[in-house]
Amino acid sequence: MLKHKKTKILYLHASAELYGSDLILYQLVTHLDRREYDPVVILPFDGPLVELLRRAEIPVLVRPLPVLRRSLLTAKGLMKFGVVFVYSIIHLARFIKSREIDIVHTNTSATWGGGVAARICQVPHVCSAMELVDNPLFVAKAMASMTSAFSDLVLTVSTAVKNHFVALAPFGKDKYRVLFPPVDTGRFCFRKEYRRKIRNELGLDDDTIVAGMAGRLNHWKGQDVFVRACAKVLEKLENKSKKVHFLILGGSVPGREIYELELRNDISRLGLTNFVTAPGFKENIEEWLSAMDIFVLPSKWPEPSSTGVVAAMATGLPVIGTNIGGTPETVVHGETGLLVPPNNPNALADAIAELILNDSLRKTMAQRAKERATRLYSIQTYVDYVAGCYRELMEKK
Repeated sequence: MLKHKKTKILYLHASAELYGSDLILYQLVTHLDRREYDPVVILPFDGPLVELLRRAEIPVLVRPLPVLRRSLLTAKGLMKFGVVFVYSIIHLARFIKSREIDIVHTNTSATWGGGVAARICQVPHVCSAMELVDNPLFVAKAMASMTSAFSDLVLTVSTAVKNHFVALAPFGKDKYRVLFPPVDTGRFCFRKEYRRKIRNELGLDDDTIVAGMAGRLNHWKGQDVFVRACAKVLEKLENKSKKVHFLILGGSVPGREIYELELRNDISRLGLTNFVTAPGFKENIEEWLSAMDIFVLPSKWPEPSSTGVVAAMATGLPVIGTNIGGTPETVVHGETGLLVPPNNPNALADAIAELILNDSLRKTMAQRAKERATRLYSIQTYVDYVAGCYRELMEKK
């Protein structure tokens, strides 16, 4: 009896940390049917994702990859990017041939090289587009053009991302499909023991309403807007019986630690030291989400589609987000949360205060958010869809 030949998938990714796109990759490769697929992952540097993949017995290599970052947008940076780009094409083409790779899957359109190498080796290339870059325009156009030109299929995390890429590179419009990011509902679900544990660490009782956010400490994520809104919320709650505390989870972008310092200075200057806790990056994010009552995403720039929002919804949290990018596709205003204009601490404070003061509304939205996350963002739905795409591409070979 002939042994079934597994489909060999090479995954390329821009990072090795444990934020949104990193977790999407991890969930995909660890939930694939290993009887049918044989995955191998290449990451550009070492980090916690490497160890996590190895623990799951997923082959992972650390090799230079051309990842388009804002820090490279200088003459010297672009030259360095070009050198790594050429090197990676040569290296990846050799790797694809020597390992007899059947499909290359690039997880984020900021990672280049995989599509070109796949084309050279005449194997299909899938790209998961998770970016909404519009400035500078030449970078946005280059990213969209490379994605459209060298992909057989592009999976975008929201309609907003699809429309953005198609507008910049319309020649590839038929390759784009929308696939919402997955959430592990087994991990991200409310647990009383988690809530008790984290609140005990923070010295908070169960009656305190906790509003929090999670994500990289980055100017465009809007942590500074959240801090200013926190001060305004306290003013609105003066003479009210509600107790409140705020959480900011996430670590600094390497080389941009100044933003965290400015953030902490703002917390002190606004007299929020006893009301805001910013403990940095937490790998046990599911425990911290269970300790919250409201999740906030005050992004100043369009979010492609936040995995943090989906995880919060699956945990049973109403979400307050900004009404730009892919967030309005995830958060249904007035049903699963509230949407406010970006970079507007007054509007954000109004929304937070509304959910703090209205227990019934907050709990109703929490239940609807959980139901929506479970229905639309199942990890099995995500993996089954991607596997279906792989089969479709293999049949066309």
